[in-house]
Amino acid sequence: TQPDVLIIFNRNQIFPSGSLITPADADKIFDGITARAELDYKPNDDVLFYASYNRGSKSGGFTFSTGTPFDPNEVPFLNGIPYKPEVLTAYEIGSKATLAGSTAVNASAFYYDYKDYQAFAQVGVIQTVVNLNAHELGVELEVFSRPLRGLFLKLATSWLDTRVRNVLLPDAVSVVDHDLPQAPRWSGNAEARYEHGLWREWSGSIQGDLLYSGPFCFTVLCAPVERERPYAVANAHVGLTTLGGNLELAVYVNNVTNRSYRQYAFDASQFSGVSLGIFARPRIWGFQTTYRFGATR
Repeated sequence: TQPDVLIIFNRNQIFPSGSLITPADADKIFDGITARAELDYKPNDDVLFYASYNRGSKSGGFTFSTGTPFDPNEVPFLNGIPYKPEVLTAYEIGSKATLAGSTAVNASAFYYDYKDYQAFAQVGVIQTVVNLNAHELGVELEVFSRPLRGLFLKLATSWLDTRVRNVLLPDAVSVVDHDLPQAPRWSGNAEARYEHGLWREWSGSIQGDLLYSGPFCFTVLCAPVERERPYAVANAHVGLTTLGGNLELAVYVNNVTNRSYRQYAFDASQFSGVSLGIFARPRIWGFQTTYRFGATR
């Protein structure tokens, strides 16, 4: 008699997720330990220094794409069905300080160590999830200030150095190191808002903000069509508000310069011959009315 299913494994094939699966892999129990510890020091009422340790975990699971053709000889496909929990160990040091002139400065440096990072992988037409090791080193700086009555300023920037190790490319041969997805080396934002009383119970406000992102990749595979160029997006807002804050009338313009950039991209050419790109909204302007019940400014 013929067996219902015959699967032949090629044991000479190697895949980062480890050994071949067995029937026992269909039944999994995932457990782990999460923890947090922080030490704060305040030399005075205006300055805080801190150091923290965090251990977080994301459950393991199973992946089986209904859109992926099943090939019993595809070891990567079979190995990718169960994947391990992802464990993140995070170390951070930083400070929060209030300076003269109603200015606050927050600064931090951190290191994230990922064990069994759950990374998307594609081998030919096979899509799966694999466990890889990764790390992230970063610095962040935020400045808030109210130099004049009614004027609020904000400036924030961050620098990241990230790496995912041993990423297997779709050719099933090349193994490279790539950055974490959607993690630009440099990014930042700025905001300026000015409010002033106009007449009777009304005050006016004008606001502008700017968002900047350096180049990055949308997936850990970082195909050429998944690489996003640096971009900056500006928004503007002018409003009228009652002194109690209940009613606000505003006109706004988002993406003032009509910058074209993508919010997501995926290279699907291996199995469909196309690539997916989701673009952010173009320039949009409009009117907005907001009523807040019980608000008191």
